[in-house]
Amino acid sequence: MLAPTSSCLVDPRPGAWALGPATNGRRHRQARDLLADWHHRLAFAESALPMFITFVACMLAAGLNTLIHYEVLSALSDHLNTLHVPKRSKLLVVILATLVAHAVEMAVYGVAIYGLIAGLGIGGLTGSGGFSLETCMYFSAETYTSLGFGDISPLGPIRMIAGFE
Repeated sequence: MLAPTSSCLVDPRPGAWALGPATNGRRHRQARDLLADWHHRLAFAESALPMFITFVACMLAAGLNTLIHYEVLSALSDHLNTLHVPKRSKLLVVILATLVAHAVEMAVYGVAIYGLIAGLGIGGLTGSGGFSLETCMYFSAETYTSLGFGDISPLGPIRMIAGFE
């Protein structure tokens, strides 16, 4: 039943088992398919990594901005009654403190955008003015105040920050 062939035993019946080069060929195909699968997974991970880093940066910026806003409003709540100024002036203090808090929050997003683009090479900004920290701050203010995209637009994963802002 078993016929010896070039250094391997083969069962001559169709679809029967084999030892030797035929088995090695099947293992070679399985290994090749496994490597192709891992290559595909690695390519996906490399393409998803910038978006994941941007998501983490968005979460950190949003958390920091929430903390800034809370602390400013908490300090106003605690100390507003101790100010010896007319009531109208107290309202101006609240407005100015809130305005400063929002300006700092815009700066947090601007620095995050600059760090992601300049430091990590994730995404970019297109439009007038070229790339600089000033451009990132301007884009952040434009987005934060809901003016929308105008002369500067985000490219790549950086677009996620515009949505968070």
